[in-house]
Amino acid sequence: MLEDTQKQLWVISENSISKFNPQQGTFENYGSNYFQRELNLTEAVPTLTSQKKIVLGTNQGILEINTEQMKKVLTYLLLYLPDSKYKEVNFM
Repeated sequence: MLEDTQKQLWVISENSISKFNPQQGTFENYGSNYFQRELNLTEAVPTLTSQKKIVLGTNQGILEINTEQMKKVLTYLLLYLPDSKYKEVNFM
């Protein structure tokens, strides 16, 4: 576990990274598919650099994460059902 300069906690597991925002009480989870390649994170202690980046050990070498740019992207699935009785779905 590591605290960044914005007081957010980063929890590292073998195949995911979670960010906890204590002010909002929320978690953001980043699975191995977020990184666009198959990575296994090692048990090496993560480090926060002076450039506000987290450095992690992986099975493929070192992974450097910019904590200020790492964000979840909200995606929507739109379905076209012309013969359906359901016309609108509100997800929010």
